[in-house]
Amino acid sequence: MSYFMAGNQKDGRLGPAAAPTGLATLVTLAEPLLFKSVVLSNTTAGPLTYTAHVVGVGGTAGAATQVVPGVTIPSNDTLTYEFGKDGVPMIANETIQHIASGGGLNVTAVFSRSNR
Repeated sequence: MSYFMAGNQKDGRLGPAAAPTGLATLVTLAEPLLFKSVVLSNTTAGPLTYTAHVVGVGGTAGAATQVVPGVTIPSNDTLTYEFGKDGVPMIANETIQHIASGGGLNVTAVFSRSNR
């Protein structure tokens, strides 16, 4: 996949993409950005749980890296998880790793270059 922000674009979205059922990388950043929010859409008839981590260069996902800590998305519903006005600051080569409790969950991540 090519990088999702081009030129001097201020804000960018990545997705929607299917959330994996095993821990996997959603994106590795090519530049410093603010992780502003994540939109989770459950397309199934049952609830699903989603967890996301911001993992530093050379690090591993764990309890200390969670930014979305196992939220439950009801069946056929959407949840927007926002990280406040300032977002989560990320540096180049950091990753967002994520996992869902089952198939049928779509993820859209929102990033910004402003005030970084």
